[in-house]
Amino acid sequence: MMTEMFTHAKRPFFASTRLLYLDKIDSVEYEMFIKNNFEANKKHIQDDALATILNWTKSHTFYTQNLCNYIFSMKINNIGIEVVKIALDGILKENESFFFQYRQLLTPAQWNFMIAVAKEGEVSQITAQKFISKYNIGTPANAKRILKSLIDKELILENVSKASTAYQVYDVFLSRWLEVKYT
Repeated sequence: MMTEMFTHAKRPFFASTRLLYLDKIDSVEYEMFIKNNFEANKKHIQDDALATILNWTKSHTFYTQNLCNYIFSMKINNIGIEVVKIALDGILKENESFFFQYRQLLTPAQWNFMIAVAKEGEVSQITAQKFISKYNIGTPANAKRILKSLIDKELILENVSKASTAYQVYDVFLSRWLEVKYT
């Protein structure tokens, strides 16, 4: 929506500013930032726990901060992978009723498609026979139609780069929940 405000001619702020792309924060810098904030509050977080946090949240700032806040609120002073796993489970359980509402809003085919994308993590060839047959999606045309619908609903994110286009579930927590719930 923000991009459209500045890049579409019919929008009020068309061509009124320079676009700036912000990439993900470097994982080494992010780990140090998290570690320093925990240690400033007399909490030790192990390196493998930090790596797990950033991997699980895909280094997405909102989800990383949300998970770290959850862990911090657990009032545990030595944080390892086991503590992170407890926090991950807690976050998914807290959001589960919200996630089930998505299922009610989508057709069974759209829900199955969301599960398929979540299980893959990221899909660059939505119409590839391997992907379609593995998840019983139907035809390439069906995959395209479902994809467009889920992009329009802002449930699937389209990542466009110079090299390729890839798709992933927009909400990282929803994606992780789908991976766990539908194994």
